[in-house]
Amino acid sequence: MSNANERTIETYNIAAQTYIDSTQQTVDGNQKKWIDLAFHDVDTAASILEIGSAFGRDARYLIEKGYAPTLTDGTQAFVTYLIEQGFHAELLDIVRQRPNEIYDAIYASAVFLHFTDEDFEAAVTHVREALNEDGKFIFSLKTGEGQSWSTEKMGSERYFRYWRRNTVEATLGNLGLVLIDDQTFSDEAWLYLTARTAR
Repeated sequence: MSNANERTIETYNIAAQTYIDSTQQTVDGNQKKWIDLAFHDVDTAASILEIGSAFGRDARYLIEKGYAPTLTDGTQAFVTYLIEQGFHAELLDIVRQRPNEIYDAIYASAVFLHFTDEDFEAAVTHVREALNEDGKFIFSLKTGEGQSWSTEKMGSERYFRYWRRNTVEATLGNLGLVLIDDQTFSDEAWLYLTARTAR
């Protein structure tokens, strides 16, 4: 794990409640459209892993849709919060750890945007290894170029790596995943992406 990732996790640990209080509490807009589109052909009995569950907002929406996701986060403060809210949640550092199970879908909203290129490749490799043959990797990134540190929203620094769709596509291809064109769309700020294991 890079120092950038460690510092970002520490920010979330210190200011988890600040993040919760300053983040939209419901799934709507493009986030909802993306989730609905990406999961439209995923059976409700499918095994689903969420990476970066934070305070459980997206998990609640998936549960409302009939799914039973496994909740994880790399930040102990969020795992503790989720358990206090009645969820079963586990600590998972996707950069350092491969998930123990094999899943039909792995979902990570606004998580992989905090990874340096090296961390991103390690995390995606672990995702690929934890997907079944027809499994989906459903994730979002910030659009743009380069990288930055930001204190916005949290008061402490978080690392961000920005992406263009063609760069994501090439990187995933090198790691054994392919983007699914009819499952992918974006807006000015975000890339909402779905990938499958290359065959």
